Amino acid sequence: MESLKQDEAQGRSIHIVLTMNTLLNNKQFSNRLSEVNNKYGDGSVCVFASVYKGDYRHIKQTEHIFSEPEAKPKKTNKTKKSREDRDTEDTVETEDAEWEMPRIVIACSNTKRFNDCFDTIYRLGEGNTAVKRVFVYFDELHKYIKNTACNIRKHIETINDLEIVSAMYAMSASPNNIWSDNKMSFWSNINILHIDNYYDTDYIGYNDINFICYGDNDSAYKSTKNADYADAGLRDNEIFTMNFIKDTLKKYPEILSKYSRVFIPANLRRITHSYLRECLFKHEPSCVIILLNSAEKSIQYKNEDGDTITQPIVLKEGELGDLIANYMEANNISDRPLVYIGFVCVGMGQTLVSEKLGSFTAAIFGYDNILNDTMYQLFGRITGRFRNWDKRKKATDVYSTKRCKNICQVMEECAKNVIAKHGGKKLDANKYLEPFNNGDKITGVYQLKNNFEEKDAEYFEFPKFADSMPEVSKMLCDIFHIKIELEEDPGKYFCDIEGYYITKYLRKYNGKKQDELKPEDRHTEANIASINAMYIKNDNKICKYIVIPVYESLESSKFKYRILYSI
Repeated sequence: MESLKQDEAQGRSIHIVLTMNTLLNNKQFSNRLSEVNNKYGDGSVCVFASVYKGDYRHIKQTEHIFSEPEAKPKKTNKTKKSREDRDTEDTVETEDAEWEMPRIVIACSNTKRFNDCFDTIYRLGEGNTAVKRVFVYFDELHKYIKNTACNIRKHIETINDLEIVSAMYAMSASPNNIWSDNKMSFWSNINILHIDNYYDTDYIGYNDINFICYGDNDSAYKSTKNADYADAGLRDNEIFTMNFIKDTLKKYPEILSKYSRVFIPANLRRITHSYLRECLFKHEPSCVIILLNSAEKSIQYKNEDGDTITQPIVLKEGELGDLIANYMEANNISDRPLVYIGFVCVGMGQTLVSEKLGSFTAAIFGYDNILNDTMYQLFGRITGRFRNWDKRKKATDVYSTKRCKNICQVMEECAKNVIAKHGGKKLDANKYLEPFNNGDKITGVYQLKNNFEEKDAEYFEFPKFADSMPEVSKMLCDIFHIKIELEEDPGKYFCDIEGYYITKYLRKYNGKKQDELKPEDRHTEANIASINAMYIKNDNKICKYIVIPVYESLESSKFKYRILYSI
């Protein structure tokens, strides 16, 4: 890392890396940092997690980034030593084990570790350590930016202003919902990093894939007349996927031929993973199936006697693909068809194949209704820099609906558009989505422009309080430049809790639901700043705003109106 090399000239740095919220992804990333650990010594790379078994330092608490945790007594041989020898030995050991803060901290992207890492950055900002520069890296930020429990957007805005923070980087192949739904705000424009060389000469992408498309809106795939589905408790979208996969394997049995490497993601719920695994074994008993989800990470296959062999996946070093290739080789099953299944844990960030294992020979994407981001992340598992791999004999065959194909095409164009035109610039969401406007409306590409998760909206405080609802109306007219008339009676707009008013338009109220509210939950001048804008709901409003009755204190019955608005 270039920034580490500049420590001597620019000041000691620490790099906080938030990886995808899977231990396997965290482990795979940390395995790539041995060079740093070798150069700066043991402890220079640490893994911030509740559970970790690996070669790097393991920490569980924020405090252990700043000071050494109490070490357990080391086991020694039982040879008797004099008290003087032991005292001398202790002194030397203490001198040799001088504590030094880590250079790189790796953590999973979950609420606890987000909060821990943000607390660490704030503490570093106080300037009481040897660290002079902080770098923060968010892997797949689009996946976690909506974390309301942590309010990630607010934290990023705050640490962006800290002098000690030299840079923050977000990595994502599908960044649409990182932007907010605002014309002017912190998140309305994002700085795109300029990279001189993307090393894409050996990249396999959309144009290198052989798509075989069918099944869109096919009523046969939506059929629920299957007792197995009822017993498994599958939902309509899951039934479509399973029907599509089964039909594809019947039409194209060569998909699971010898030495094949196949990617067949299921649906979000884990029961679809188990169901699909059973279906695959029934269709082709020689399969080796890799299942990756939050509850299970395993290699499973049938031995020569027909017994099921299950091997848990524990990635201690190297790449996942190499681990699987080595296991298959050691057990003489390398010639069998290999299938990856799962959804979240195989759908983003994770590198599934390696040169030793070989690239995917086929994939099945059986979705009639899937968001652009989700589909493109799944597609990303079968693309990459492996054009020159020895084991890559032909283009990957992808069996999918046309909808899935169209998403893959236009989303890759969006990514390339950013690289080609906007590196080193501030970019808004509309420019990122330019390729959607070029799509032929007949092909279905143009219609996919709104096939994203709803963006967050940033809210701003109107600088003055209003004394009445008519005054609120006037302020709203000034903000939005359209006529907005509100009735005088506040009871029409707010919850009446024993004679006190509380806004109706929040999804949560400090952890409470609306029907759990009490008078002491009303907003006051002291707590109005604690409102999390992520909880504001504006389902039926053309203009996005919320009016909040704000009391002088909990002892007072007098209130004024505060307006929060989004433009």
